[in-house]
Amino acid sequence: MSEIINREIVIEKVSAKNKGIKAKDGLWFNANPEVSEDFQKDIEEFFSKVGVGDTVELTGELGNRKFNKAEIKKKGEKGSDDWQGDIIKFETLLNLAHKKGLHNIETEMISVDWEKKTALFKATVVTIEGKGEDSIRRTFQAYGDATQENIGSEKVKMHWIRLAETRAIARSLRWATNNAKCSDAEIEDVPEEVVK
Repeated sequence: MSEIINREIVIEKVSAKNKGIKAKDGLWFNANPEVSEDFQKDIEEFFSKVGVGDTVELTGELGNRKFNKAEIKKKGEKGSDDWQGDIIKFETLLNLAHKKGLHNIETEMISVDWEKKTALFKATVVTIEGKGEDSIRRTFQAYGDATQENIGSEKVKMHWIRLAETRAIARSLRWATNNAKCSDAEIEDVPEEVVK
């Protein structure tokens, strides 16, 4: 086993899917898969907040480029080409909400125009944190729309109603998880897997 050391790095790229970050010096570091369940939860939250340009402190077997702990020390000042560092996956939002006590998601179609292919949905997300008398129930609501103008992919345009609903849910989940990052469901170039 390598020596446990600390290192502060500035992030050039983030791969939430692979739980990896690339430092400005070109080295990739990945979350150690052989650590506690608590660390795995912490690292999910870390990857939901970290972005390009952030300064982070890593602790772990850095000789093997594996970290057991990661902490954001300073948020970076992103340039105009770094907007993708501010995108969070819908799947990640949903996982974070479950960890925060997701209890229920309801949606309501507010309006639809079949001719113009536009839709507006409202989503309500309810979380319950804690158990028994000490539990706290919170409700979060948001709206999501889909038009033929705010969907970039021709394949995704066919699913405009589903996308409007997913966008509303994504925004509600962002409020519920205290996440300011835009969801991949909300951007114009929506990945096809978001509406499947």
